[in-house]
Amino acid sequence: MTRMSRSGLWLALLGTAMVAPGGCAMPSDHVALTALGSLDDQALAQRLGLGADGGLTPHSAPLPTAQGTTKQRMLQTYHGIPVQDRGVVIERDATGNIVSVRGDLARDLAAQLPQVDARIAPDQAVQALRAHDGIDADAALSNVQHALSIDPHGDAPKLVYQVSFYITQHDTPRRPTGVVDAMTGTVLKAWDGLTTQDGQQGSRPSGGFVGPAPTKPAGD
Repeated sequence: MTRMSRSGLWLALLGTAMVAPGGCAMPSDHVALTALGSLDDQALAQRLGLGADGGLTPHSAPLPTAQGTTKQRMLQTYHGIPVQDRGVVIERDATGNIVSVRGDLARDLAAQLPQVDARIAPDQAVQALRAHDGIDADAALSNVQHALSIDPHGDAPKLVYQVSFYITQHDTPRRPTGVVDAMTGTVLKAWDGLTTQDGQQGSRPSGGFVGPAPTKPAGD
């Protein structure tokens, strides 16, 4: 693997989230620590104050640097659910000791989001987006995807489904994409996520959609 410069690697690791134009977020707690010794991911999560239900999960493989260390992007989780646009990059030396940790974390999730059991099923979230988009109930959908995550944007964090699917209407392919409140079924944001060959993208939301792309096929 080609070694990257220190600044280039930070940009590569921190720049992988999906951010729609106009997105905004609540202020997050910026973390910049050094020389933390030998800590595994769970011990590091506790050191960072994420609490008993908080954690860190890998979002990339460790990448070598020109300094002989490795850097790995970790996503913040709460009850095992990823928190959009929150996480850290961990730099370790050849022996596994932590050289540095940088990133942004959501705080006080236990107080702000005490309920993390979705009240609607993933298929219901898909149907909510279908109805919001005005798609007939008998229209065939393909490549249906959904993922549960925590959206830290706005006044308070929300448990949401990130949903997308493909459909062809009037010989025109589209990819309705949206964020659905996992407690109420309300469609919070919706847009056409289809990217054309020339790199142009369809209608985008006015709010932010930040986090890993939906990867879980419906019905699993």
